Amino acid sequence: MIYLIFTAGSLLISCTALLALINSRRICNSLHAALQTIYADTNVDQYLPSGLSTLGNKRFILSFIVVGGTGLLAVVIPLLQMGASPNGP
Repeated sequence: MIYLIFTAGSLLISCTALLALINSRRICNSLHAALQTIYADTNVDQYLPSGLSTLGNKRFILSFIVVGGTGLLAVVIPLLQMGASPNGP
């Protein structure tokens, strides 16, 4: 029973965090596009550092891996431990 509650909680928290990361990525991309437009309209776009969107995407991917991997480990490790115990699950 405790394992089921732990698993459900881990999945809920991990999925919520992953959805928050996805929404944050959309917001960052929208804001970046808006800033590029403003900078181009005011002829100061040469001051916008190139590669900002690439860095943002890398940060998103790494964060996604950390959050998803932690959630996956939180579910898999206790399951493996239960299966490896001499008394069985």
